[in-house]
Amino acid sequence: MPHVDRPPKWHHYVPQGYLRNFTVPEGWLYGYNKRTGRAFTHAKPRSVAAENDFHTDPTREDPQKLERQLAQDFESPLLKTINAVIAHVRRARADSCSAQPTLFPEEQRELAAFAALQLIRTKKSRNTMAVLAARQRTSDITVTDQTLARYAHLGLIRTQLQDEFRWFGDVIARHHLMFLVSPPESSFWTSDHPVLVGRGTEDGRAFRGGVGLNDENLELYLPLAWDVTAVFFGKHLENVPPVFTMTADQVKDRNRVTFEEADQLVLGRSSITPA
Repeated sequence: MPHVDRPPKWHHYVPQGYLRNFTVPEGWLYGYNKRTGRAFTHAKPRSVAAENDFHTDPTREDPQKLERQLAQDFESPLLKTINAVIAHVRRARADSCSAQPTLFPEEQRELAAFAALQLIRTKKSRNTMAVLAARQRTSDITVTDQTLARYAHLGLIRTQLQDEFRWFGDVIARHHLMFLVSPPESSFWTSDHPVLVGRGTEDGRAFRGGVGLNDENLELYLPLAWDVTAVFFGKHLENVPPVFTMTADQVKDRNRVTFEEADQLVLGRSSITPA
């Protein structure tokens, strides 16, 4: 049987349904490309944070199985949870800025599982694996660092998907959860690497990089929508309201960190410029 080249598949490593929570009412995104140094507008969620065959594994009998599993078994149900959580937070904000959102324990765990997925599945994570592969290269390895990283990355996603991201997700979910909301004149940005992990201190300083999810002073930020950011945090923060309305300057500072940690693209419903 002759070999037939199949057309590439366009795979998102940040789900379209998630990105829609950051669009303007007309359904498109503002953006900034850190590599080209250019801002852009009218980007559709379908066109960003994606790459041809990102989840395709040609070594498998069904090369597209992982993409289908991610979309059908994981992304779709978790995006429903995210949108339900956003609705809870918006209702709480409407009632009182300090009201407790009505969140079910399973919603918190699923929110943590989504954070776990997005923490490891992005192109930035794959590129980090390529750097590690280069450090461990030996003379008998003939494939490129990028190829090694790709298959290691796909294997990591598959393994965690089989576990329904319960290990990573449960570790994140055991921390406290609060929500930041933006004032009407501001909005949160997201990026092609949206989960930000750091370590906080009692005096308010935060450190990023090399922080384990089990850290007692964890601060994990996940923008959920243009007006809501979820924060999983450790014991270093006390007397924190479940919903906290930020000032415009605080949102600007939060967006600065999002910009710094993005791989290539920063996205949102307001014009984006370098911090």
